[in-house]
Amino acid sequence: ELRLCLTAVNIPLGTSRHITTTSAAYVGSKHRFSKGEAINNSSYGPLVDLPDYTYLDGRPSELSIRQGQRRTKRIELASKVSTYIAEMMEAKKVHQIKLEQKAREREELIRNQLKPKVHE
Repeated sequence: ELRLCLTAVNIPLGTSRHITTTSAAYVGSKHRFSKGEAINNSSYGPLVDLPDYTYLDGRPSELSIRQGQRRTKRIELASKVSTYIAEMMEAKKVHQIKLEQKAREREELIRNQLKPKVHE
């Protein structure tokens, strides 16, 4: 009966197997993003950053190669950010000094202008 139905609508049997009714979506990505978490579960978080095991005697476990790479990448990024912030603060100071210098020059120019004579 299914074949008769598909042939009555003129849908070939080979293409009927590829029809899907579900939508493609990242499962839970909107929920994670709304909570402030990563869209992709494997980008950061405790499952990615923490070691896979711990020793019972309390000694630290070794980092995996990828964990070490991620850690060094984050350290480099943090040092770049701190460098950029320091540069930005220095540029703000220089800009403020220039503005104050222009204001002083303007006041000096106004003070040194010729003044009209006052007849008494």
